[in-house]
Amino acid sequence: MGYGLVRVKVALMPTSCRFNAILVVAAVVMLALGPMPVTAQSTAGTAQARAHVYLLRGLMNIFSLGMDTLAEELDKRGVHTTVSNYSEWESLADQAASNYKAGKEQPIILIGHSLGADAVMQMAAYLNRKKIPVALVVPFDGTGSFSTPRTLGAW
Repeated sequence: MGYGLVRVKVALMPTSCRFNAILVVAAVVMLALGPMPVTAQSTAGTAQARAHVYLLRGLMNIFSLGMDTLAEELDKRGVHTTVSNYSEWESLADQAASNYKAGKEQPIILIGHSLGADAVMQMAAYLNRKKIPVALVVPFDGTGSFSTPRTLGAW
């Protein structure tokens, strides 16, 4: 699977355009994941690794409620999601690394808005240092500039 980075600016978009942007991101995530059964099981009866999308909200969890909408759309399609505040990125990254090493989740996809966008970039770099691959990073309207981790392809 290729790795990629998608940047989306949504700060000044009307609500209907933001919703459409969320649906586009959901479609991109689904394409990145490819076809997969909702409850994949190996022949040995143990669960195979599942895709996991981490969605990080921005300041005070008020201005990033589109992350919840996106999570609902992905959950409806059988994709495991975690929605959290940007400040929890490091503990989420440690959890993702542990689950990846245990064979519980792959691919790992990171999506964030505002300070959450900054956090997913930091999270991707942190996971890169731990040699954990990240399939896709989607920062919406980040507040800072970040370099792309080596485990991600050109964006």
